[in-house]
Amino acid sequence: MGVARKITRLQREFLWGGNDGVKKIASVKWDVVCRSREQGELGIKNIKLFNIALLGKWRWRLLREERLLWSLVLKSKYGELVKMLVRKVSNLDSIWWRDLVETCGERREESWFDNNITWKLGDGKRLNFWHNIWVGNQTLASKFNRLFLNSMQKEGFIGDVG
Repeated sequence: MGVARKITRLQREFLWGGNDGVKKIASVKWDVVCRSREQGELGIKNIKLFNIALLGKWRWRLLREERLLWSLVLKSKYGELVKMLVRKVSNLDSIWWRDLVETCGERREESWFDNNITWKLGDGKRLNFWHNIWVGNQTLASKFNRLFLNSMQKEGFIGDVG
């Protein structure tokens, strides 16, 4: 059971009076309880959404603060930080890193994080030619799959390929 689920369970037990694994009947749906006080509800924090927001903030900081020590340590452990946008997680990765990559979208077109940021091309050394969305609304690897499969530079950056 994940940490967010455990915390939510504790919140529910506190609110509804359950304890020692004994569940009591909830009077109100949990999503209603989590609505803000301005909406007339209790304003209890939705831990799952809060965790997603915090992970999004870490991802943003990784992209913006790439020369700070903590970012350099992660870069030495996991590789180029821009590849975080396209790499698959493995069981060898830390739980925090897996959550960071998976929560923010992990190469899926429905990635809320990637859909809400804009890249500047610059010198082309930060964006992956095939795996980052930099032209249109999907990766070139998915749009031109046959070309991608024949490419000798599958992990190349725009500045190197173009």
